[in-house]
Amino acid sequence: MAQLEWTYIPNFGDKTAKTTVTTNEVSNTKVVEVVYGPDDQGKWVAIQTNGKYQLVSWKKPGAEDYEFGTEDAIKDLEESIQHKEALVAKAQGLKGTKDTNALKGEFDGIMNEWKTVHYYHTAKEDELFQAYQNARQDAYNEARSDVIANKEAIIAQAQAVAEGEDYANGKNKLDELMEAWKKSGFAGKDKDQELWQAFTTARNAFYAKRKTYFAAMSKENTKLKKAVIAKAEELTADVKNFKETNTAMQSLMDEWKKIGSAGKDADDKLWAEFNGIRQNFFDNRKQFLQEQSEKLSKALADKKALIEQAKAKVEAKDYSKAVADEMKELQEAWKKTGFAGKQNDALWNEFKGHLDTFWTEKKAEAETKRTKWLDNQKDAMGRKRKQIDQLWKEAKEFKDRAMTARSKEETSQLMEQYSDDLAKIKELESQIGDIERKTKDQ
Repeated sequence: MAQLEWTYIPNFGDKTAKTTVTTNEVSNTKVVEVVYGPDDQGKWVAIQTNGKYQLVSWKKPGAEDYEFGTEDAIKDLEESIQHKEALVAKAQGLKGTKDTNALKGEFDGIMNEWKTVHYYHTAKEDELFQAYQNARQDAYNEARSDVIANKEAIIAQAQAVAEGEDYANGKNKLDELMEAWKKSGFAGKDKDQELWQAFTTARNAFYAKRKTYFAAMSKENTKLKKAVIAKAEELTADVKNFKETNTAMQSLMDEWKKIGSAGKDADDKLWAEFNGIRQNFFDNRKQFLQEQSEKLSKALADKKALIEQAKAKVEAKDYSKAVADEMKELQEAWKKTGFAGKQNDALWNEFKGHLDTFWTEKKAEAETKRTKWLDNQKDAMGRKRKQIDQLWKEAKEFKDRAMTARSKEETSQLMEQYSDDLAKIKELESQIGDIERKTKDQ
């Protein structure tokens, strides 16, 4: 392996060796070139650093390849310097970046790239590295001032939460502040530790107060939930009206939701008890509604059957007492059918329509019969009055003849006939009186 560091400029035993020393403007470094050997075929090139000579290329006389480096070694040196200058410029351009996490990523990327560039141990390279370090420090100093301000603002908000009594939303707020803290960046080891301690103190103070508060609230909430359970037990002990009780149970559920936590274990136990009462009620309600549905279905079928029977009797137009009694029985049967739901009123109106039709037509028929009977009675009275008139004439004749009769026997016979006619008249008048009384009652 070729010697990389030399303390002198060699001539390789060639008294005719030519040594040239120049200054490379890019690296600001002295470049020493020694040409030696037959036909000047040997070439040794080094750069002077710290009083020594760093080998950059060496081709021995007669060799096809370089022992070390390449023909473009100095060009490579210049490109290395220029590469590092570009990285320094990039580092300096990061000043003003607020996100220290992003800043760290950028600088880590620059340094990883820097390490891939060959180091020639020149003063220029050391200056560039120092410039990189300065740029890095400047960028972090500026960014960390913002990080510190941001973290101090987060601490102030945490302290405000700790001083308040919003225990329901306070935890969420602190969780949000913790996420903001994680994204706020790095403020430097010592400063970060100091700020973290202040943030943690505020958080711990809040959680201590919150724990005390919820311990007291747990006791109170346990009491409130037990009261709700007692109401639920009372409501469902002997249910008379499932609709009203269901509304009351829903109100208790709303009341339960408004009560805070009594602690996980207590909450689970209390909820199991309360929900057990609710489920038992809902099971009973479901059974009740099923039974009601069955009753409604039966009532509906029964009412429709009664409607059909009433309709048939109306169509039969039989208004006898037996049929009238059957219609009354249908009315009584209707009262026993129960409620038929939404169709109840419509069914009743249909049934009542048949009843009304039957009784109206029955009344009309009765009125027709009454009118006919009255007419018959009037005709009967007319005939009887004619009979009376005829009897009066006949009786008068008997009486007149008796007054002029030639014998007692004839007179007696005529007066007997006269008396018979008077008796007949009296009977007819009595019959007329009976008819008048009957028709008057009608």
